[in-house]
Amino acid sequence: MKKLTVLLLISVLILPLLVGCSSKAKDERIASLESQVSDLRSDLEQARQAREQAEARAAELQADLDSLSKRLQIEMAEQEQNKLLRIPSELLFASGSATISQSGSQMLGEVANIVDNYPEYDIRVEGHTDNKQILPEFQDRFRSNWELSTARATHVVRYMINQQNVDPERISAVGYGEYRPIATNETAEGRSQNRRVEIYFVPKFEVKPIGEARQPQQEPPL
Repeated sequence: MKKLTVLLLISVLILPLLVGCSSKAKDERIASLESQVSDLRSDLEQARQAREQAEARAAELQADLDSLSKRLQIEMAEQEQNKLLRIPSELLFASGSATISQSGSQMLGEVANIVDNYPEYDIRVEGHTDNKQILPEFQDRFRSNWELSTARATHVVRYMINQQNVDPERISAVGYGEYRPIATNETAEGRSQNRRVEIYFVPKFEVKPIGEARQPQQEPPL
């Protein structure tokens, strides 16, 4: 009987302590969850603001490219999230050449002004040709349309870097030869459209996914 009384007394003394510990753990977990919710709300707000800013800048870029394309009488187009200028090769180069002409330099200088104003975009320069074989007098320099298209894209990139001070980390060149036509190669007009240089503005999109930097903490069960 005496032992039972002692056990009951101990239980009475310990129970409030156990309840207090359990209540403290719950409070700590609730505080932790509230902190995570606050962090996620902050991430959501930052992501919303970044998206709105990116959309506004994209609209500004489109307006600038549209104005430039009308002034230079070249085509402006969109491909998914990318915007591009489509420049006929004869406006930049002589036939069978990858050397940029004087008028081509002036045109690329105007493009470079827009490139400078939008550092959040990378630039990709693509060279394209028609399906006609390289004339014999040019084959010592360009064995095929692959070499010609790549050389033209590369010369544009070098001009933008060396003459217009475009950051080389932002710009790249690629040649597709005759294999990405936008018109038929069966007509002179179609072949003229296929001989082109395309300058793409590619958004970097450095906005982090919502909550990426905040991993949920493992919480013990209540």
